[in-house]
Amino acid sequence: MANLPSVQSGLKDKLAVLKGRSSQNTTSTETIADDLRRRLQASSRKAAINQNKPDDEQLAGILGAEVLGRGVILRRTVVPLGRQHGMFRIEPVSQRALGLPELDGLSMQRLLFFDTETSGLSGGTGTQAFIIGLASLDQQAGHVDVSQFLLTAFCGEQLMLRFVAEIVNQHDVLVSYNGKSFDSPLLATRYRMQGEKDPFSHLQHLDLLHPVRRLFRQLWKDCRLARVESELLGFQRTDDLPGSQAPEVWFEWMRFGRYQRLDAVLRHNYWDLLSLLVALNRLSTLIAAPSASQISLSALAKWYRDTGLFDVSHAVLEKNRTILDHEGLLALAASYRRQRQWEQAAEIWKVLATDGCLTSEEQLAKYYEHRLRDFESALSSTKRLMCSDRHNSAYQHRFIRLQQKLHLRHLQLV
Repeated sequence: MANLPSVQSGLKDKLAVLKGRSSQNTTSTETIADDLRRRLQASSRKAAINQNKPDDEQLAGILGAEVLGRGVILRRTVVPLGRQHGMFRIEPVSQRALGLPELDGLSMQRLLFFDTETSGLSGGTGTQAFIIGLASLDQQAGHVDVSQFLLTAFCGEQLMLRFVAEIVNQHDVLVSYNGKSFDSPLLATRYRMQGEKDPFSHLQHLDLLHPVRRLFRQLWKDCRLARVESELLGFQRTDDLPGSQAPEVWFEWMRFGRYQRLDAVLRHNYWDLLSLLVALNRLSTLIAAPSASQISLSALAKWYRDTGLFDVSHAVLEKNRTILDHEGLLALAASYRRQRQWEQAAEIWKVLATDGCLTSEEQLAKYYEHRLRDFESALSSTKRLMCSDRHNSAYQHRFIRLQQKLHLRHLQLV
């Protein structure tokens, strides 16, 4: 009986362990029950939301659109030519647009303006284009045809892309704003993921962001489309929903069936398309008469030069020589040099060198030495260069070389 207390103690310990396990199992069971209860409540709320969510037919009626198939609706707007957009009217694309370097030699008759609204701004395979807006001119009918495809369910993406392709295949030139860097690559990814051929890939593409940056980045604090609207078009949006909020609005629809702000996103996309069309004409007008606008003439000439239109570049500078700034005059002198019109180039270099332009002074030194064989004048220019930068080895070598040439000439004369 001496071992009885120890036996009783062991039994008590085992009983305590069993009670603890029972308590743990009870707690675990309660946790699982609470989790299931929460899930059922969430499911009930979601079911209630989905029950109140409009179907495609109802949503199309609300937005003034039509159902193309499950998960995709189309809002089509016909905009008559002559309608005011900011300070300018919506008009056929001017033949002056042919002055845009990227459109050199292309037809203006089959332009397609496009813009998208997406589920995010980072791109990648997880980013969805839930609105694809397309606008084209029908000059015979006298209007602009705007088609906006809205994805209302993930299952409708392939159908939407096919309808978009039908329109795209009727055009030759694509016009966008930042579309080369964002919209086109995104749509190429979506077509590839749906196993469809990308219809945008065969089109010539004019991205208006690039000419705007070339011509105005030194004048404006940014080159967003909103800046183009305010600075060039005189167009002020009212009650506009910022494009950055578009993803939030679409997810509100997809998750909770909230459609109230979808119309605002469509309106934002619609204004983007009309601004693209008017901006193309406006840019064309400014480029056709750059001296009467705030366009940088040297930037415009460089744009033509970079695209291989050297004669046009030279004509822009030569025609506006009297109002060229320092940079423009240097560009004109360089253009004369390329055409081997040395006297005209030297005339500009002399004027600029008098104002302390080291680039012009260096060009004069080369001109005097290699073209005129005037070593004294070349040496004088080189001395002025050395005064500005005594440690420049190129200037030092030229100075020594010219002294040697002058010495040899002196010996020959003797």
